[in-house]
Amino acid sequence: ADAVDLMTAFRTEMDGSDPKTVAMKFNHELAKVNIIVTSEGDAVNITNAKVYGISHIGTLKNKQWTVGDSSTEGEPSFSGSLNIPEADTQPHELFGGSLLLIPTSAEKLANAILSFDYQYEDGTSESAKINLKRDPIQEWLAGSQYKYTITIPRSTEELKLEVTVLPWTKEDNTSVEW
Repeated sequence: ADAVDLMTAFRTEMDGSDPKTVAMKFNHELAKVNIIVTSEGDAVNITNAKVYGISHIGTLKNKQWTVGDSSTEGEPSFSGSLNIPEADTQPHELFGGSLLLIPTSAEKLANAILSFDYQYEDGTSESAKINLKRDPIQEWLAGSQYKYTITIPRSTEELKLEVTVLPWTKEDNTSVEW
């Protein structure tokens, strides 16, 4: 809910001696990750949801990221819960909105895990553990959006997971004043 986008722009051909209006193209320096959950119609209570195995703390300097240690299951990068009422088949953001994350290489994304427990209204409980590196997503690149859509079935069948890479919707004609 409190995610803040990080955008940068560079203009290198000017030394500042003759200030003029400059057109600058801003670029997203983070990756946008959405984790969407839907139910096929049963009431479902999702608890203990967490994303870990990634680094969510870093510094960007001269277009290069320096990242901190990866989070652990005991100290995840993100955690939350979600209640889906009966007959609600609408998509829900698991963590309340987009996760804006440091770009992550394929090697590091191999350790990224989404886990959660879920209970049906009849008391049946299940657990899920999903590796976030899966086709077609091999890495999280700056300026790209990644959508993981999880469908919880009406019974204890396996979860359905759809993974897509989307363009980050860019805002054109945005003005900034200092």
